[in-house]
Amino acid sequence: MSLKYSEDAAKILAERGVVIIGGVKPGMRTDTVAALLASETRASLIVKATDQEGIYTEDPRKYPDAKKLDEISFDDLERLLAENRHKAGIHQIIDPEAVRILKKNI
Repeated sequence: MSLKYSEDAAKILAERGVVIIGGVKPGMRTDTVAALLASETRASLIVKATDQEGIYTEDPRKYPDAKKLDEISFDDLERLLAENRHKAGIHQIIDPEAVRILKKNI
């Protein structure tokens, strides 16, 4: 994420209390952009809008017996994402790179 973009987003966050952002360059998922901005601004909260009710052991749309996780550590989330990374047709709830950034900076 460019310094200019980061500074602009941080300014809006300080002025308005919330910032809504999308991808800033090809190949960078919005999860990663949000994690980078949260890290740079020392945010205490990130809200991710999604059509799922939370994090599950597997994709609940494909596996009806998937279990919803009420809590998960960064280490366990990394393991869960790694286990499902190479399965065909998998869309992960959060980008593994975003998890790495958040784990490092929280």
